[in-house]
Amino acid sequence: MPGRYSHNRDPELAELLHQVTLDGWANDSTGDLDQDGFHASLVIVEPAEQHELTDAFNHPIPAGSWLLLEDEHGFVTLEHYPTPLAARGAFTRLQEGGGPESDDGTGHPTWTARPPVA
Repeated sequence: MPGRYSHNRDPELAELLHQVTLDGWANDSTGDLDQDGFHASLVIVEPAEQHELTDAFNHPIPAGSWLLLEDEHGFVTLEHYPTPLAARGAFTRLQEGGGPESDDGTGHPTWTARPPVA
């Protein structure tokens, strides 16, 4: 689908990390596209894991903490957090809140779990 990542600050990283989650490397996930209208994944890549992921995906994978949200239209939104603890907290709030907030006018869902790294 053209443009499913283009609204992200780094569309290539969003696509790469989405592939990481599709291949089962996410730390946790929640939501069901058919039932809930969204699917979210927590991805925490520690520096010690970078080499293994880079080998597995034949592309450099940066260390960091992210949430990926796929909406019912197939758009994938990537949010970066400063620490694994912050990402886990945001993921928990997303789970407890029942999913992302409604559309903010951009055509893409907004997170109930803020704030990500600017």
